[in-house]
Amino acid sequence: MAIIGPNGAGKTTLFNLICGAIPPSEGKIYIFGEDVTNLPRYKRVYHGLAKTFQITALFFEMTVIENIILALQGTSKTKFSWWKSVHNNQELLNRAWQSLKMVDLEDKSEAKVKNLAYGDQRLIELIVALASEPRIIALDEPTAGLSMAESGTMIKIIKQLEPDITLLLIEHDMDVAFAVAERIMVLNEGEVIALDTQENIRNNTRVQEIYLGREGNADECRNLKS
Repeated sequence: MAIIGPNGAGKTTLFNLICGAIPPSEGKIYIFGEDVTNLPRYKRVYHGLAKTFQITALFFEMTVIENIILALQGTSKTKFSWWKSVHNNQELLNRAWQSLKMVDLEDKSEAKVKNLAYGDQRLIELIVALASEPRIIALDEPTAGLSMAESGTMIKIIKQLEPDITLLLIEHDMDVAFAVAERIMVLNEGEVIALDTQENIRNNTRVQEIYLGREGNADECRNLKS
């Protein structure tokens, strides 16, 4: 499901509520029927929730493979050891390599994240989020700052995710939202004004009025109708 709406509509705030970054002033947060309202962010991971951020959140001084292994360790039953190199853990290495193959970045496994192109960093962040084997993954503008080609790669990878993963997507690029999502939620000033199929959202008069009525959203409205 894609979550769209003008700037300030409340999209990122909604994500922060779901993921536990801010507490709700009222109401409850449930993940597959389990009340997680009072759980800290890290414990929601164990309930199957993963998230990427608007601004890439990786360990930039570490290598690509180290970032992935660290993410795998975070939810793995494998015990930490001060005396054993993580590179000797064949199970973790194999899983990390499988993740890299998903985004065709095996040749950059030993590169420091800070030296990667921004598009590659976004791909690494996605597979780091997938490392916890989430049942829900929340992607906050995954194509922001990417070129058209990089956005195409991101869309392709997202569409290849396992069908039993629930995908929540905040996206300003309507082409991306409509390419990926089965259902669209439209927010405006903190209110859900529509939650429907792509076709019905495209033809929703109120949605069109909101985008037409906001300065600078002409391009978005054209994409909405196209």
